[in-house]
Amino acid sequence: MSAVQVIQVRGAHPTLPRQHALIALEQKRLGKLIRPSAIYVGRRPTFYEPGSAPVLVEAHLLHFDGDLYGQPARVCFAGRVRGDARFESAEDLIAQMHQDVAEAERMLAAADLP
Repeated sequence: MSAVQVIQVRGAHPTLPRQHALIALEQKRLGKLIRPSAIYVGRRPTFYEPGSAPVLVEAHLLHFDGDLYGQPARVCFAGRVRGDARFESAEDLIAQMHQDVAEAERMLAAADLP
């Protein structure tokens, strides 16, 4: 993965998928540019015991180099890549994340998004 901008939102929201998953999405900033992203919705089971961590929404903006700290963002979900999973190590998780991002890019390329 090259430069990755991460947006984190803590807490549940009614429009989030019911099952924790990594999802391909597009991110809009104030109705302007649409940026392809991969998003994680879950409780980070590799690092926390089941049920002990709050739900985290973490969007990885693909092919973006910039600073969006403190900026509002809007996301729309395009599809599900996989369910949440616990990995044996951070290295195993990172390897899977590379595969997930590649799949998210394929999904976004094929999606009929506005």
